[in-house]
Amino acid sequence: MGLLGLDAHLRRTQRGHPPAGYETDGHSLVEFLKGGSAPQRDYFYWELQENVAVRAARWGDWKAVQPKLGKPIVIYQLAGDPGESHDLAAEHPEQVRRAEAIFAEAHRAHPEWPLDRRSEGHERSNREAWKIKHERDRTGWIPPNAKPYTP
Repeated sequence: MGLLGLDAHLRRTQRGHPPAGYETDGHSLVEFLKGGSAPQRDYFYWELQENVAVRAARWGDWKAVQPKLGKPIVIYQLAGDPGESHDLAAEHPEQVRRAEAIFAEAHRAHPEWPLDRRSEGHERSNREAWKIKHERDRTGWIPPNAKPYTP
């Protein structure tokens, strides 16, 4: 269950309501946890935002990965390639189109998680972390419970 799926689940179990304008694509697991059937989806979509945004989707035996916004989508057929080592995008342009449609449908814009750049909040946090690191390097700070490194 992705973060938005967990969010939908927690809001339902706590009888919460999202703030105005908040949009989730998650499905609650309440009925499943009570013994009912699990929510069904045509695909599973996720994004990772670290130094670059990565988007991916899984449907049936297919998986698509876009390693960076604007880069080509890579397609794998997991039944025959569980290690994801053979890009089949050129041989299966219909699966690339399916991935593009999933990415367009599933993505939810969020100001703290933009796909095309790092947010100001992330930049601010990064600057603060580097200040701390540089100060620790300058003073030779070592965590109290650190064990010395011995190769």
